[in-house]
Amino acid sequence: MSADRRNSGTPLIVRVQKLFRKELAAENDYLRAENRVLRAKFGKRVPLTEHDRRVLVKYGMRIKGRLGEVISVVQPETLLAWNRRMKRQKWTYDNTPKRPGRPSKGKQTDELVVRLAE
Repeated sequence: MSADRRNSGTPLIVRVQKLFRKELAAENDYLRAENRVLRAKFGKRVPLTEHDRRVLVKYGMRIKGRLGEVISVVQPETLLAWNRRMKRQKWTYDNTPKRPGRPSKGKQTDELVVRLAE
């Protein structure tokens, strides 16, 4: 196989990558414009649920370096604070040792079992 034939696929891959990059850039531009329009309709403060915050943190932490350029619902510092709070909550669990074995039944059940056994 000649060298020309092996390398002929490379420009096609580069062209496809450029197309995807252009499409993604256009999609991002549209979403930013749409976000600005929606923010103008909502006003100053957008009410967010805990689930909304989790979703924003999940996707926001992937672009932490460019967060200031992209984010519009809250301040980047707020999103980072939510992330820290969620990490703290994730590791708060009851660390007290449990008694081994099956949990005991109520006193009435114990008395009934003893009475039946007698």
